[in-house]
Amino acid sequence: MQTAQLVERAFHAMGSEAHLLVLSTQETADDLLDLAREEISRLEQRWSRFLPLSEVSRANASSGRPVAVSPETFELVSVALVARNLTAGRFDPLVLPAVEQAGYDRDFDQIQMRGVDGLGARPRRSARTVTVDPPFDCALDARERTITVPIGRGLDLGGIGKGRAADLVSSSLIEAGADGVCVNLGGDLRVRGRGPEPDGWVIGVEDPFDPDTDLTVLRLDGAASATSSRVKRCWHANGEQQHHLIDPRTGRPADTDLAAVTVIASSATWAEVIAKAALLAGSTGATVVIDEFGAAGLAVDLDGKVMRAGTIWEYEL
Repeated sequence: MQTAQLVERAFHAMGSEAHLLVLSTQETADDLLDLAREEISRLEQRWSRFLPLSEVSRANASSGRPVAVSPETFELVSVALVARNLTAGRFDPLVLPAVEQAGYDRDFDQIQMRGVDGLGARPRRSARTVTVDPPFDCALDARERTITVPIGRGLDLGGIGKGRAADLVSSSLIEAGADGVCVNLGGDLRVRGRGPEPDGWVIGVEDPFDPDTDLTVLRLDGAASATSSRVKRCWHANGEQQHHLIDPRTGRPADTDLAAVTVIASSATWAEVIAKAALLAGSTGATVVIDEFGAAGLAVDLDGKVMRAGTIWEYEL
């Protein structure tokens, strides 16, 4: 029996670091990695709000008018709107104006070049909130495959887009002949198929206050994980510390007593959705949200306390 080889590749994509691992008995493992990188690039070209010719950017620029999109984009927007309903609005793909108002109006690499570095900081909670109008759905026309972004709103599919891409790319790699794959797009991670010997697919859950330390190590089998954090993508604007996780109820960076939530689910798409909804639910509601979705995970509050939900397969190497 031919021994499977594990090959990997890391590169920048979708505003994050991408890390791909392929386990294959074929001599074409490098070709599989090329295929994966091309697919990630193709999806980024369609979903990035920072690329003016992307389908998302065209839809945002044409607010109030229908825009024809690819099947992948139509499906992603459809899932995102379903997710908003199932999370009681804690996850909302239509908060782009609020994200930009908070200062996240360009690629995060450019924001960091302003000299702001919020990594590892324990953020203070802000009592200030503002009132926003009730959310309105995109109009979806399945027959014409068009989406219409409401006037005054804007699509931001960054997080759920990375999760969806991890799901799609990992599936494509298995279909193309890989024995096992791990696709990690900025922490939105999906594994499929056979894992490397002897431990299988094992991932570390990073301490939000110490990126060099793992809170725990998890063993995944055909599952996905995603982490939502308010301490990673931070910057200062108007004399206040800001972060990218907008609370749709206030239109401002979420005033939550949680620093980060990691969720284990059957897909990276839904792991991402549940993680954000749980983070916005705060320490009193995070585990309830995770349990309601039948997922598993852990939440870390601003004091470093860890709370667990569901069955997490913690693994000692």
